[in-house]
Amino acid sequence: MAIISMKKLTLVGYGKDKNKVLRNLQKTGCVEIQNTELLENTFTKEETENKEVISTNLMRLQFVFDFLKGEKREADKLYKLDEKAEKKAEKKKLPPPEDRLDYKPDKKKLFKPTPRFDFDEFYKITEREAEIFERVSEIEAINQKYVDIKAEISKLQSTYEQLEVFSPIAVKLSAFSDTLHTSIILGAVPKAKAPAVEAIKTDFPMMYAEVGEGTSKLAPVVVIALKTEIDKIIERLNEIEFIRTAFNVDMTAEERMAEISDRVKELKVQKQELLEQSMALADNMADFKQLFDYYNIENARMKAADGFALTKSSFILEGWFPADEEQKVLNALNEASEALVIETREPVDGDPVPTLTRNNKVVAPYECITNMYSFPSVRDIDPNPFVAFFYFLMFGIMMGDAVYGLLLMLGGFAAYHFMKPVPGKGKLVLVIAMGGISTFIWGIVFGGWMAFDVSGTFLEKLIWFKPIDESNPNTAIYMLLLSLGVGVFQIFFGMGLNAYQLIKKRQIREAFVKTFSWYLVFIGIFFFALPLLTKKPNAGLKTTGIVFLALGLACMVILPMFDKNKKGIKKLFGGFGELYGSLNLLSDILSYSRLFGLGLATGVIGMVINEICKVIISLLTFGGVPIVGIIIAAPIFIGGHLFNVGINTLGTYVHNSRLQFIEFFGKFYEGGGHEFKPLGSNTKYTYIEK
Repeated sequence: MAIISMKKLTLVGYGKDKNKVLRNLQKTGCVEIQNTELLENTFTKEETENKEVISTNLMRLQFVFDFLKGEKREADKLYKLDEKAEKKAEKKKLPPPEDRLDYKPDKKKLFKPTPRFDFDEFYKITEREAEIFERVSEIEAINQKYVDIKAEISKLQSTYEQLEVFSPIAVKLSAFSDTLHTSIILGAVPKAKAPAVEAIKTDFPMMYAEVGEGTSKLAPVVVIALKTEIDKIIERLNEIEFIRTAFNVDMTAEERMAEISDRVKELKVQKQELLEQSMALADNMADFKQLFDYYNIENARMKAADGFALTKSSFILEGWFPADEEQKVLNALNEASEALVIETREPVDGDPVPTLTRNNKVVAPYECITNMYSFPSVRDIDPNPFVAFFYFLMFGIMMGDAVYGLLLMLGGFAAYHFMKPVPGKGKLVLVIAMGGISTFIWGIVFGGWMAFDVSGTFLEKLIWFKPIDESNPNTAIYMLLLSLGVGVFQIFFGMGLNAYQLIKKRQIREAFVKTFSWYLVFIGIFFFALPLLTKKPNAGLKTTGIVFLALGLACMVILPMFDKNKKGIKKLFGGFGELYGSLNLLSDILSYSRLFGLGLATGVIGMVINEICKVIISLLTFGGVPIVGIIIAAPIFIGGHLFNVGINTLGTYVHNSRLQFIEFFGKFYEGGGHEFKPLGSNTKYTYIEK
């Protein structure tokens, strides 16, 4: 239950052994490679060509994921439509639709465990690399066909819209062509300007023009005129936005439109066939994902190699590994090559040491809470055991309902069981599940059972106090005092951890000023206030309180004066800054009133839901039988309490985290470390067993 000691690895080897060394270190799963400092006569070299190949392959695979995701969405949508159409046809006793998509969606799994492989099994994917990329090429070809079909459909639809205006004309479009002395023109004008055609006719007596009905916006116009006048006529027609048709097919507009409709249907059938093909290729998704992770690992390996210091025939590698894994690392290196010079050492000041934490099964899930704030550094004590205790404790106080706790506990552990997460994943689910245990315990002592009154039952004997009790309004004050008491305990515990770290650094004075002086002050306040709380005057307790209070304040003000690093006014009055810090300390303690607020909110919302259901049942009781009321109230009751569980779990998670990050960590925790990431651990879709 601590931050694991790390050791530095430095080795020198022949360039020909570089890849084998990296592969063996990757296989151990416990070595993080870092960039090597350049020495005299050394250089670095980037493998740009191989990186470009891998980068291209990763982009192609990522395209496949995005493409198939969209295809599945479309296939599921069409499947539902086909199902509806088939049921409709069945009701009307009609034959089922013929053009049904040949696809059936997989049964949805709530949890999909991450595939696991051992190292050698994972790398067998390379044996089928060419075959897999043939499938990738097929998907890329399908996408290109989609593009071509979309472009053709768009063009056909545009042509269809242009032909619509001429659909009433029962003459082949090729008939509108010039004769020896005349021009026959077919076109369209906006309907609002159609009357202007008659005006043009008056200026050209030899011109014949006919305006049809057309569509809502355009009207078809046929113009027959002498070739000698046609240019002037067209010039006048252009003034009223005349559009001359470019169609010259040997069929009517309606026939051409029907032909286009048939072609669009053919193209849509082709799209459906392509969709079926892509869904069949989606069966290779597991291979695509494994190959994607393989390239990610290879990319990481090459980036690691880019940081090596090189000579013409050798390389220098540096990295970090857990001290207790040293023999495993040395065995892997010796297996890679006998011609290696290997050195391992303890870290020294200034080394960028990565952090690896190992905790038991109870504490480990809470690492995800700490890491949201900042990863521990090797200078820190591991905060996770303390976070686990306080997070667990406060979670239950905020929720405070035994039934809600059971739901969170059973639901959380069941979800984790079916998820089967790989090591390091699914921690938040366990945090919620363990929070359910705390909620169950606090729910019992608070008498919280979905806001129902358990008076007169054996459960009443287990109650410490009810945060909401109409018969005793003081219980809300007890809840507030409990919340602030937990806050004082956690803050002072954090200050104690800070004192421990200062003493380890031999900063005894600072430990007394920043921690023990405050302990004395609060002990003094406790003894001084005790007679007031008990309403029994006691001069001895009062005097004891004044003595402790004076000692604490004296430590705070006088000890900084002996600090050799401070001079002048800072040395004389530096201690008063600690007194000013009392305002911040009071603010931190008051922050814990959120335990009180959230704890009451859970109960109040539950009570409101219950009262609503009671009113509905009483209003909808007929002949003394409340069946109708119960039927209507049941979903409100279930939905309301599930909402209460959900919204308050979210609030508890957020506010509990905030108390750890601001009030607790602010007293002792620095963070700022970087997580230990062994070579080959950056997989996204698979997990390689170590």
